[in-house]
Amino acid sequence: MGAWAEGVFDNDTAGDWADELARSDRHQNVADALTAVVQGSLGIDECFEALVAAEVVAAGRGWPIRGLYEPLKHWLQRTEYRPTAKDQRLALDAIAIIRDRSELADEIGQENKKWLAGLQKLIDRLNQKPKPLPAAKPRRILPSEVAAAIERLDLANNSIGLTKGGSVKSLHLCDHDDATLGACLPWLTTAKRLYVARWAKNWATNANEPIPTTDAAFTCLDQFSKLEELNLSCTLITDATLSRIAGLTKLKQLSLACTPITDAGLAHLSGLVNLEELDLGDQGRGNSRLTSAGLACLRDMTKLRTLNLLGTAADDSVLTLLSPMQNLGELDLRRTKVTGAGLVHLSNLLNLWFLELQGIPISDEHLEHLAHLTNLRGLSLSGRRITDKSLDTIVQLLSLESLGLEKATVTDEGLRKIAQLPKLKAVGLKGTDVTMEGARWLRQARPRLDVQGRNR
Repeated sequence: MGAWAEGVFDNDTAGDWADELARSDRHQNVADALTAVVQGSLGIDECFEALVAAEVVAAGRGWPIRGLYEPLKHWLQRTEYRPTAKDQRLALDAIAIIRDRSELADEIGQENKKWLAGLQKLIDRLNQKPKPLPAAKPRRILPSEVAAAIERLDLANNSIGLTKGGSVKSLHLCDHDDATLGACLPWLTTAKRLYVARWAKNWATNANEPIPTTDAAFTCLDQFSKLEELNLSCTLITDATLSRIAGLTKLKQLSLACTPITDAGLAHLSGLVNLEELDLGDQGRGNSRLTSAGLACLRDMTKLRTLNLLGTAADDSVLTLLSPMQNLGELDLRRTKVTGAGLVHLSNLLNLWFLELQGIPISDEHLEHLAHLTNLRGLSLSGRRITDKSLDTIVQLLSLESLGLEKATVTDEGLRKIAQLPKLKAVGLKGTDVTMEGARWLRQARPRLDVQGRNR
């Protein structure tokens, strides 16, 4: 996340509010948080919650902050939140009040330019014209409706409530246990989009309890022949469910992040040659079960545009499989077993625009392999072997808008090179050798640049 996002979402109160929203189905929670401030609740906690709500409104209008809190991304997708003009105005009014006369403003200081700049960026995104949205889709099935339909099926032997699901194209079936999903899904096999969350609500007790979603819920998954998008992230599915995905050849988007699948299961995915987005990341928990042997399934997925291998045991041999993928635009290799030497296999991916390499052992000479990736807009690196010399290569990437250099051996001298990047909007310097004086110089040289995380 950027510094502004960290400032909002790292606050405990705001983080708790964001987590609560992510677990709910209620759009009204967003408006409630904004209304509280507009109506005079100007405490620090209320202000932080309202700022998160304003970020949700901006994201719902198609202008999210880079690095938006991941659970909120899933919530936006799951609930298909589309803020109204009233929500937009509430957000703008709340920000103005927080900026001008709140306890939070008093605490942070009215002269804090970085904070004020963050607020202004949020205001600017809220004032942007909403991005075009996809054609309207059938209304999402709410958990209560699914439960009621299952009750009619079980108790009255009447399937009418679920057969109406034949026209549903987008399913967000979160907060359900295996039994509910297993009974519901066979009636909804015409869907093109299916999203299932990790934990369920226990409808018997009406309490939120950690009921895992497992293979038992997806025994009919192979019947979803029209499916184009499937998100099973953070469920407890195993390779058995992957065997049922094998024949879903129309799939374009597939997320299996944070699931206990193995190399053996990945073999079932090799025929999904129409995939454009594939997420196998583990959000930093070290999914070493997925190795280069299993990732050989990527070989024929030449249409991939987005690939997340965060925390897997992918090594340089996997990068040789990516070399022919000319459509690849986003690639996350954080905390894998890839080495700097393997970057040579990425040198011809000219459409790559976002590359995450944190936790990869990279030296100055390895970055030369990236010199021709002139469409890169986001690049994230880390490690003491990245020095000022590395910036000689990076400064050739004239499209860069975001640059992360966490724990790199970059000094104040290197900032003069960074200042030459014409489109750069944000640079992360956490843990580097840059001084406060150097960071101050960079802010003066590039007033619109968001300089994040200078250490001392």
